[in-house]
Amino acid sequence: MATRTLARDWQQCYGYRPVLLETFVELPRFRATCYRAANWKLLGVTKGRGKLDVHHRAPLPKKAICHLGLSPHQELPHTPL
Repeated sequence: MATRTLARDWQQCYGYRPVLLETFVELPRFRATCYRAANWKLLGVTKGRGKLDVHHRAPLPKKAICHLGLSPHQELPHTPL
């Protein structure tokens, strides 16, 4: 329900309309079943390094990157999980 009203609410509050939503799902703990059931698409999987990694190691769990287009014209390719 929130995804249906988010673009309009964002437009009213910030003056521009987002075209897609993005989320990260920690794969060792979750399978993103709820997102897939709601037609979210998998873009890929992170390497587990995190944004603050300066030593090029992978100490964090890998995460699935999922997106949902808010407009039918904004669809990206789908990758199966």
